[in-house]
Amino acid sequence: MKLTPTLKSASLAALLATSAAFPVAAETPADTFVIARNTADAITLDPAETFEFTGGRIVANLYERLFQFEPDNLTKLVGGIAESYTFSEDGKKITVKLRPGQTFHSGNPLTSADVVYSLGRAIKLDKTPAFIIKQIGWTPENVDEAIVAIDDTTVEINILSDLSPALVLNLLSAGVANIVDMKEVQAHEVDGDMGYAWLKDHSAGSGPYKLKTWKANEVVMLEAFDDYRQGKPAMERVVIRHVAEPSAQRLLLEKGDVDAAMELTADQLKAISDNTDVSAESYPKGYLMYLATNMEHPVLSKPEVR
Repeated sequence: MKLTPTLKSASLAALLATSAAFPVAAETPADTFVIARNTADAITLDPAETFEFTGGRIVANLYERLFQFEPDNLTKLVGGIAESYTFSEDGKKITVKLRPGQTFHSGNPLTSADVVYSLGRAIKLDKTPAFIIKQIGWTPENVDEAIVAIDDTTVEINILSDLSPALVLNLLSAGVANIVDMKEVQAHEVDGDMGYAWLKDHSAGSGPYKLKTWKANEVVMLEAFDDYRQGKPAMERVVIRHVAEPSAQRLLLEKGDVDAAMELTADQLKAISDNTDVSAESYPKGYLMYLATNMEHPVLSKPEVR
């Protein structure tokens, strides 16, 4: 199956696609997009560990995955760094061809060795989101044999559990499956931690933006990656300001101090509807939803009911 990129030019779409409704103004510098949001939930930017809303949205712009939902069509899974893939007849093996000529922010070439390292690293670190790809049957003991680099642009992925191959593609589109720059991460490894301490507040990806600054509960600054596979993003930089209160976000927005406020309430959106300098825009996004049930309840405890 041949995969082609769906974005004709890179922009802030990767960031905007993960946002729900928020108003937009345009009085900040023309090459800078400033966002107000509560970033208190951000505890790490390591893709193997990030499982919070803020971190997930930032990481989605710093890294890419084998397969992903491109921002202009979030209903269709396509190739990220993958150019094509084929399934074995028994559906237990996926052979993936990578797009040629891709590079990381460091300038290092993106190869199949980085894919093997990144997926194996996520399994071995076994942080919160690892359960997503552990469903494929991978463990710290078998992952090195399950994911194999055939050559620089070919990866063989073995499915070690009873899952639909299509479901495996979707699992590999999750943030925990982001591909990191193996050489850059290993250069910052301390006592065999696979770069875990360093990647908390640094980036080593190939996405449209690279991390410039992160000051917890203050500001995150991203800079455009000139050699991004779909072209340099339209915005030179993205600044995310930590603004905890929606009322403060609204004030900054109406003053033109920020371009977007991501957590305005329905009442606030209604209140500024007459402001011609502000508009409410909606962008689709995927949500991960949990359903918890009382296992002691005589009905809910039944697997057939759940």
